[in-house]
Amino acid sequence: MKILINMKRNNLFLLMAFAVSLLAGCVKDEKVEVTPTPVVTDAVLINEVYSRGVPDAPDWAEIYNNSDSQVDISGYKIYDSG
Repeated sequence: MKILINMKRNNLFLLMAFAVSLLAGCVKDEKVEVTPTPVVTDAVLINEVYSRGVPDAPDWAEIYNNSDSQVDISGYKIYDSG
């Protein structure tokens, strides 16, 4: 009988500790001001394309950065379907 009472007391203690930990996580968060980084749109433009399809004059494309900031074009690709 004494063991059963101790188990109930331990379970009650664990339940109360769990409830306190849940309530501790419910405190009001501080407001955090976030300034987004501006996204440059239409910064890289295809300015000129040359495609004749002959070996003496290779194909080329000219791209132009229309912004005042650097643009990473390392992931850009140009494909020739011919």
